[in-house]
Amino acid sequence: AQGGARRMLDSMQQETRQGRWVSADVYPYLSGQTALAQLIIPGWAQDGGIVAMRERFRDSTLRARIIREADEAIAARFTGAAGILLNDDGTTLQQVMDREQIATPGEAVVRVLEQRTPSAILGFGAEADLVQLIADPDVAIACDCDAALPENVSHPRAFGTFPRVLGRYVREQRALSWSAAIRKMTWLPASLMGLDDRGQVAEGMRADLVVFDSATVIDQATYTNPSAPSRGIEHVLVNGVFAVRDGAVTGTRAGRTLRRTRAMVSRRPR
Repeated sequence: AQGGARRMLDSMQQETRQGRWVSADVYPYLSGQTALAQLIIPGWAQDGGIVAMRERFRDSTLRARIIREADEAIAARFTGAAGILLNDDGTTLQQVMDREQIATPGEAVVRVLEQRTPSAILGFGAEADLVQLIADPDVAIACDCDAALPENVSHPRAFGTFPRVLGRYVREQRALSWSAAIRKMTWLPASLMGLDDRGQVAEGMRADLVVFDSATVIDQATYTNPSAPSRGIEHVLVNGVFAVRDGAVTGTRAGRTLRRTRAMVSRRPR
């Protein structure tokens, strides 16, 4: 819930003081991305897949219940119809409502899903909460994204997450220090995943390194141009091989798939 970051962090810290370390992760955006139905249409209505869901839409009693519960989900989780962007045509749910004279956002979602099943960018949260989460030493920075080609990216988090934290929340807002931010992007997530050969610049560690200009680093990716490259990233080395050199992508792919084993235990970083 908006305004709940402090309560959540206090609860995490209380557990940690009692010997049960609790961590989390966050990215620097107030929107998520998933299938439109996923967090809006109730689970019981989605049971059995899209065909079964649409069959329930055709039952007037079930349809009314689905719309009511969808409206409740949108009110509880998101910032409203104007903050829900449909990725397949670039319109907001509010625009769908205005164009088709639909009374509620829940009904608009059902109308859309009767015809197509787009993914959506969903506005949520509050900036004050986000700043508290980004600044907390036990909350890692993550992008919640997969490796993807630029043409397959529809949320700016894939290209902008880490430069955005460095430029906006470290340099501009001073919500945390450079060293704290870097730890939250490297050693902390590596420790959470049980990767004991990554996350620090030290002998015996994998040579995954990023060289950036602290005076210029910033994201440029937006919701309308989500794959715009960031500024200020000078060099990137993966396993000791340049993936980016002098700001240009080399095309060399030295990374490899990492598979977690039972020996890779989460631990609190030193």
